[in-house]
Amino acid sequence: MISGQEHRVATLASNSGANVLRSVASSLLTVALPFLLARLLSAQAYSAWVLLFGMAAYVIYFDLGLQPVVQSMVARFVGTNDRESTRDVVGAALRLMGLVVICCLPVACIVSAAIKSFFPGLPDGVLVDFQIAFVVTVCGQLAILISNVVMAYHAGKQQLVKPSFLVGASRLGALLGAAAAAAFTNNLTVTSIALTLPLLIGLGILIWRLRGNLAEYRGSLREPMIVRYLG
Repeated sequence: MISGQEHRVATLASNSGANVLRSVASSLLTVALPFLLARLLSAQAYSAWVLLFGMAAYVIYFDLGLQPVVQSMVARFVGTNDRESTRDVVGAALRLMGLVVICCLPVACIVSAAIKSFFPGLPDGVLVDFQIAFVVTVCGQLAILISNVVMAYHAGKQQLVKPSFLVGASRLGALLGAAAAAAFTNNLTVTSIALTLPLLIGLGILIWRLRGNLAEYRGSLREPMIVRYLG
């Protein structure tokens, strides 16, 4: 018979290990992707990729500081066995993330359409690919952003093992997909789609696993509470 103390230690160890694996996969995507693409894309395509990916990465700054807030609030409600409030926190957080998506995507489209005005030296040979790849890559960065918020919910519940493996697999898939697309096509659009698609699939599965909680979510006062904690 496993004692309560042993169960807590085992839970802590398994969650910590899963979180480390997810962090390693995320770090590989960040560190290894530029290294691989520098060798697989042409000089012109890679120069354009560095510019568009650097611009798309600014999306990460719109996380609103939700991750620590969601994790702490969920942990508190789980500790008091308040399942309704736990459900409301993740629903409210995803609603706020939805607002971020609604704001970011139109701006990305506007920037993409006007990119030649910002960077007149951008070669015409990669212009259209750059414009499409930029918007697609922004979608991938938004998927990472929302996935991190969902992971904060699972961290608060100390249920990180399966979600961490899922997120880690999606980010490794994004790395391998982008590398393969660059090697076989040397095309920014195809490379960005190969990078983004696994991230969107991973996010979709994460949210699908929350379908029970989200189906019961009917809106609450948690959004103002979360925003207050952000300040």
